[in-house]
Amino acid sequence: FFFEAKMDSVGSELASSASEMADTAVASTGVAQKGQAARRSSRRKRSQDRRAKENGVTMPSEITLDLIVNRSENLSLSQLNMLISQLGYVPYNLVEIGASSDGPEPVTQVAKLYPMNKSDSSGRYMERHLPFPTMFWLCCPDIHTKICELEVDGWVIKLQKRLTGSDESAAYLAAMEQAHKQYAAERWALLSEADKSLIEENGWLDSLKHSGVAGMKEFTGVKCLHTHYAHHLARPEHGNIIGVWVHELLLLKEQEIANSV
Repeated sequence: FFFEAKMDSVGSELASSASEMADTAVASTGVAQKGQAARRSSRRKRSQDRRAKENGVTMPSEITLDLIVNRSENLSLSQLNMLISQLGYVPYNLVEIGASSDGPEPVTQVAKLYPMNKSDSSGRYMERHLPFPTMFWLCCPDIHTKICELEVDGWVIKLQKRLTGSDESAAYLAAMEQAHKQYAAERWALLSEADKSLIEENGWLDSLKHSGVAGMKEFTGVKCLHTHYAHHLARPEHGNIIGVWVHELLLLKEQEIANSV
């Protein structure tokens, strides 16, 4: 009887210990994910500060439409001010707003950018012209945060496996190849003849004429989910499958939150 009681006690302690270890593991995972999200947020802020210094106008008082030399006729000062509130700066190579939310007070979601940008990273106003393959830039902080959470949850790898390792992979890859090519064609068409010549002289053709979404050279891969989703929002007709899947994941997450309330 004593032996059985002792074994029951040991078993209970082991079960309790296992439960505590599981709880600790879950808590540690949560802490790790929050830590990753915090680091991403910090990197985003540093990146914004760097881009503001090198490639954009930072203060509303400094903004005039004349500074945005490649702008479309539809670009307004109020849109520039909204970008300031979202990014902390306005990119010099802004062309127009690529996508906005629906409703009476639309929120800018995507900025369309000219494929060449000027930079003054030296701090001595020595202007440099550089290739900029990311044509559609996700600028809505709320969407950016939600996609960061998807990336922390491992969805870059999961969507990569779905793209290349499922029964429908052939169709998915064909659709993505077409989406990349349409992205590249629109980006190249944006360029002036002078800039096309500059690109050829400097050997940047691979970066701006032949690469796909955000400069991707391999059309079978998945880059950061933000770039795919920005492409989907701006050009849903291009059929960026990764962007479509990200949209579905965001809707699913919204529904889960709504159901939990």
